[in-house]
Amino acid sequence: MVRIREANASDLPFLIDLRLKMISACPDSFLDDYGELTEWTAEDWKKWLFRLTETENSNLVVAEEDGQLIGVVGCKGVKHKRARHVATLVGVGVLPSYRGKGIGRRMLDYVISWVKKQTKIERLQLTVYADNETAVKFYEKLGFKKEGLFEHYARGKNGEFQAGIPMALFIPPRD
Repeated sequence: MVRIREANASDLPFLIDLRLKMISACPDSFLDDYGELTEWTAEDWKKWLFRLTETENSNLVVAEEDGQLIGVVGCKGVKHKRARHVATLVGVGVLPSYRGKGIGRRMLDYVISWVKKQTKIERLQLTVYADNETAVKFYEKLGFKKEGLFEHYARGKNGEFQAGIPMALFIPPRD
């Protein structure tokens, strides 16, 4: 049975393994580069986890099955006072063998529920590669709206540019 929960410090070695597996399997689906991440030190990974678990309006949610992490969603809140109502989804992914089973949807539902109930976030944003039509449709089903196109957003593994689509979900302010 797949369990969706918030990550904690003891998950770090498993998160590193998951992140590297996801990027290795789908290098053109993430902004991070596999080679670059393999050079990170333990301290670099601790800082990454800290940014996504210990700061206001930030969270890291994982999907776990039989003690193994199989998916992750990062939600990174903006620190600047004028934009504290904004958070960005980062590193969203599910291991390829677990895709199409509703796990990504459950993780995003968890994050959106957390945003609505426990934060003052009113804008949840992300960037998805324009050629990833499955992901674009997935986010649209969750209520995210396209906001334009970033030409030359990133270079793919083959060196060619990939465009990015900024998308956002607006959450009405709570009293």
